Amino acid sequence: MKKLATSLLIVLMFCTIALATDERFPLSNITVLSSAGVDLVQGEITNNSARRFTVATFTLNFFDENDSLIGSVLVSAQNFAVGSTVTFNVNSERTLSGWATYGVQLREGF
Repeated sequence: MKKLATSLLIVLMFCTIALATDERFPLSNITVLSSAGVDLVQGEITNNSARRFTVATFTLNFFDENDSLIGSVLVSAQNFAVGSTVTFNVNSERTLSGWATYGVQLREGF
């Protein structure tokens, strides 16, 4: 029973992290283009934090209408100054068809 409770706690922690979004880094103009079985994610991310990053890496999570995670992409920004906006184009390793919402998390920044 203790092992089940620990596993459930880990799953709940993952769900909470996946659904949360980092408000310091708003996204805009997000589009997903499908071509030849590959989904291309395009958009912009803005640094509204109080910190300049030499390199910042983000996870952009896509959810369906039931808030189930259907896929993620990694986005990287270099020389990411406070107040600046970076445009990105990244391929998804899996199809993102059916996405309804998205969220962003800062993975690493220095």
